[in-house]
Amino acid sequence: MSNLVSADTPGAVEVTVWDLEMIADPALEPASRDDLLLLRATEPAPELARFFYTEVGRDFNWFGRMDWTRADWKSEAEQPTNHLWSCWRNGTPVGYFVLDENTQDRRGNTELKYFGLLPSFHGQGIGKWLLTTCIATAWSLPGTERLWLHTCSLDGPHAKTNYLARGFRECGVATEYQLIIDPT
Repeated sequence: MSNLVSADTPGAVEVTVWDLEMIADPALEPASRDDLLLLRATEPAPELARFFYTEVGRDFNWFGRMDWTRADWKSEAEQPTNHLWSCWRNGTPVGYFVLDENTQDRRGNTELKYFGLLPSFHGQGIGKWLLTTCIATAWSLPGTERLWLHTCSLDGPHAKTNYLARGFRECGVATEYQLIIDPT
C-alpha cells in the first residue's frame, strides 16, 4: 500500500526527502533520565514493531507498511541485523528506534530505520534524549562505520533539526510525491 505517486496524480503532495549520515562517532553522552527505561527487544516482536510503527507514524503519513500481514512483520522482526529498542516511562511505552546493521550490502553501514515518540510524549525533551541514546547505541554496534537515515518534510516539525543538532549531516536530497492519508 505505497502512497508514492506521480506529480500529476490528483491530491499528490510534494515531499522533500533528506538522506542524513554520520561517518564518525560523535561520542555523545545521553543525559541521565531516571524516569525513562530503554529496553532492547531480544526476541522477535512483530506485534511490538507494528504497534510502534503505526502509533508513532500515524500523524506523519507512515502508511507504507499498513497492509503488511503478521508474517511480513514477523519476517522483518526476525532479521538478525534489525534491533528494536523501546523507551518506557512508568510502565507506559514512550517511543522507539530500530537500527539495521550492514544495510545496502556494505559492512559498517548502520541505518536508523525508524525513530519516534508516541504523540502523548512530544514536547517533553524526550526525543533529544532518545536520539542521543540511539546514536550511542548505533556506534556501540561492532563494526559501525557509518550511521544514516532518511527523513522528510512530512516528519515531525523538529525531526530534522534534532538529527542535525546531534551530528548528522545532509548527504542527499530528493523530491517525491505522496498522497496524504487521513490517519483516523
